[in-house]
Amino acid sequence: MLESNNYYTLSEIVYEKIKDSIVTHVYKFGSRLYLKNLSAEMNVSMIPVREALRKLEQEGLIEIIPNRGAIVKTYTIKDLIEIYDLRRQLESLSNH
Repeated sequence: MLESNNYYTLSEIVYEKIKDSIVTHVYKFGSRLYLKNLSAEMNVSMIPVREALRKLEQEGLIEIIPNRGAIVKTYTIKDLIEIYDLRRQLESLSNH
């Protein structure tokens, strides 16, 4: 979440908006995110949207497929178990 007392680049703001829409299921798992549509929705050029999508891909929230666009990733039960186990391990390390 962006803090109000800091300055952010346009791509950071776009990134947060898209990420929030994924987390709150505005953009459903498996749905396609179109660069032009996102750009028009947010009233920005395609460059900050493209940068935001790359960051979201690095974080594993979307997958960018050449000539097809970005797709919100779906997670299997196995993926969720691995994420939960990793989180549990990190939390136990932080308690020591």
